[in-house]
Amino acid sequence: TTTKEELSKAVVDEEVKKRLDDPNNITASFSKNIYIASAYAQKKGDLTQTEQENLVTTILEAEREKIVVTTYEITNLHLSKDESQASRKAYGNALGKLYMQAMAQKIDSNDINLLKAYSTNKDPSILTSLTIKKNVLSGIISSLLAMSVPYSAAPYHLLLINSLSTYKSMVENVAAIKEDPVRASIAYNSYVPTMRSLSSSLSSMQNYFIIENITFTKNEPGYSLTSGYTGTIK
Repeated sequence: TTTKEELSKAVVDEEVKKRLDDPNNITASFSKNIYIASAYAQKKGDLTQTEQENLVTTILEAEREKIVVTTYEITNLHLSKDESQASRKAYGNALGKLYMQAMAQKIDSNDINLLKAYSTNKDPSILTSLTIKKNVLSGIISSLLAMSVPYSAAPYHLLLINSLSTYKSMVENVAAIKEDPVRASIAYNSYVPTMRSLSSSLSSMQNYFIIENITFTKNEPGYSLTSGYTGTIK
């Protein structure tokens, strides 16, 4: 048993204390709430295993709700009333150029490998690339919001932006694994549906150009979006 004298001599890790006092740190909040729930369970003394598991699940769900993804509305877009084929093609080429830039940055890959590497050696420099990826995604979203969008493309455009916003949030929260592992775990559990949503939004955008009968030559940026990008950016 630890004595009061031993406790008084214990060295307090200031970084840990800072994290525990941070109201935005989900791990700290989860730990405190689990401690309170455990004390309650011990006092009550007759909670079944199922009830205890449900209690933990409820606490975790409450923490999950603290992760809020920015959702954009149609009013955030710059809509154009020009619905000519030339306007739609110009929009597709602008979108294609942005898509090529995103693929060149490899924003849709290597997340899982990075986390596995970090879990193995705990090297925080490994997480730097996730932070860079988050910043790249922020820039892409800003560019999409600034783009002139034909009214007919608005639903597809908005779907793409919001799926990217969800992905950015996931990357940002996973990158916090060192300081806030529970937050990172919650975010990581959404990885598969997040990537499916992003893929679906890209497919929907490709279908828009098919529906509108807009085609691109191999020399046009829009071709990369509608046919898949395999080249390099110059």
